Amino acid sequence: MGTAKKWVQLNPDLGFLHNVGTDRDVYQIFLAALYKTSHLTLLPELFSALGEDLCLELMRIAGGETIEIPTIDVFVKAVKSVHIHQYLTKHGYTSTNVHTLAQEHRMTTEQVKSIYTDMKRFAKRLETIRKSGYRKGNRKAKAKEQAGS
Repeated sequence: MGTAKKWVQLNPDLGFLHNVGTDRDVYQIFLAALYKTSHLTLLPELFSALGEDLCLELMRIAGGETIEIPTIDVFVKAVKSVHIHQYLTKHGYTSTNVHTLAQEHRMTTEQVKSIYTDMKRFAKRLETIRKSGYRKGNRKAKAKEQAGS
């Protein structure tokens, strides 16, 4: 699908893009617009990293929202926490398993126990949210439904 066609599907007010010229010309307009608004976002950098299609999808899903992207270190810590919880849930919360994980993740056994306890509470909250049918991605749709009723 051509670049102009994608953007016109996103918003019909961009119909003039069909008359701009090549996909490269549309792309240049798009980049200039991103940099014009770059004081507000990291969108130009995301566009470079993700490409046009994923950037469009991100704008469609999260446009107007404030999102926070974790650092790699924060994400790695979360991955380790989930791994500890899943491992101990699957293999049992024993002192041997706690010690094994502490060595694997270069932590103390107390840190592993604390992480497991926190993740256990977190898993319970997630299960409650899941059972209630709440989906984070439907926040805007639910707000529109409530406003309309």
